[in-house]
Amino acid sequence: MKCVMIFLVPTLVVLMAEPGECLF
Repeated sequence: MKCVMIFLVPTLVVLMAEPGECLF
C-alpha cells in the first residue's frame, strides 16, 4: 500500500495544480 500512496499522492498534486493538462 505504501508504494501505491507514493504514486497516488504526486498524481493528485499534479491534477490539482494543472487540471487543464492530461499527462496520461
